[in-house]
Amino acid sequence: MTDKFSVAVLMATFNGSLFLREQIDSILSQEGISVDIYFSDDCSTDHTLELLKNYCSKNSNCFLLSHDKKFGSSSANFFNLVIEAPLNKYDYICFSDQDDIWFREKITNGIKKMQDGKFKGYSSNTFFWQKDKMKKFKIKKNQRQTRYDFMFQSGGTMSTYILEQKVAIELSSFLKLIPLNKRKEIWLHDWFIYAYARKNKIPWTFDNYSGILYRQHGNNLIGGNIGLFALLKRLKLLRKWRNQVLLFSDLLDYKNDLPILRLEKLGIYLIKKPFNVRRKISESFLLFLASLVKLF
Repeated sequence: MTDKFSVAVLMATFNGSLFLREQIDSILSQEGISVDIYFSDDCSTDHTLELLKNYCSKNSNCFLLSHDKKFGSSSANFFNLVIEAPLNKYDYICFSDQDDIWFREKITNGIKKMQDGKFKGYSSNTFFWQKDKMKKFKIKKNQRQTRYDFMFQSGGTMSTYILEQKVAIELSSFLKLIPLNKRKEIWLHDWFIYAYARKNKIPWTFDNYSGILYRQHGNNLIGGNIGLFALLKRLKLLRKWRNQVLLFSDLLDYKNDLPILRLEKLGIYLIKKPFNVRRKISESFLLFLASLVKLF
């Protein structure tokens, strides 16, 4: 890649002042690209807004789109960014949490992977990180795609996502068509974006590379899916997860596809087609067990 690609990074914030500076600095330090950051703040009550305004005043590539509108969820905040940001100015669109650290080559590595394979959507593994314990674990999300995985899980951590301009613009147009009350029902926005892409046959790649230190702390207890506590926490959310399955199938118009039609008997379906709905074998097995005991 000889020319620098233009990249927009969309960051939704809420009371993130504790770690926000490290996150923004790591994005501004990205190598080999021209990067702009667009912020949308969900009426933070700490020093987040002050910090964002300071960055925007000192950096010509930082823009605050919204700070006085209450969205009420990270999903609604991110969707606002997708709708409001000038996506047509950029070659690629990325998404960022407010509390991680990106390696300098994170974006250029992803774009190269996309170009080499002619992919239009991208996600990767991450490093799960606890600074106080100085431990780092790789969170693997690059298992092979299955026929129906997008109906039942996300494409990984959203902060690893990269979309081509055309895909991002089409996603923005699609979100505008969804009634606001329906958009607010979406709480797993990373999964929704992946489902949108796969439903529309957009070529998507999973990268073994890990370019993010995904920070584990008290405000994201489920975090990187590591440990018994995280597993139990997610099991409690299974019914809510099931509602998202049905909502997405309705919004994205695949409610008549086989796995959705057989959702009430998903355990039986998984016996026959055990690896069609999740990328990871162990997760297919756990979903099968959960369906048998009617946890969702």
